[in-house]
Amino acid sequence: MTVAEMKTALMDGAKLFFAKQYTENEEVRGLWGVTFDRRKGFHVVEKKLKQVRSIIEREGGAYLLKIKDDHLIGVTQFGQELVTELPEDEWEAQEIYQKLPRYDFTQQVQSQKFLKKLGFF
Repeated sequence: MTVAEMKTALMDGAKLFFAKQYTENEEVRGLWGVTFDRRKGFHVVEKKLKQVRSIIEREGGAYLLKIKDDHLIGVTQFGQELVTELPEDEWEAQEIYQKLPRYDFTQQVQSQKFLKKLGFF
């Protein structure tokens, strides 16, 4: 998937989740993603897991990809495809989320570079 294709998909309502945030118990608390808002443009937000499930199943789907050097890399079994449903079992969903990288300074920088490439700055 190219950056131009991702930009179009984000503007059409899809979300891109690229990193996870942990709780103190090393469980996934939420996912960081790039979203598009008509007023704010492209920006990075953290969503709680219930919000992620709602976005994936009710709001047009999401991509679960890793951002690295301005490339989008599929790290889950969905590859670079739009995800429109998750397993009902929360344990299976947690395993999918665990495949995304942890949100840290490197991921923050990568996402800023990606937003710049999308034309946010």
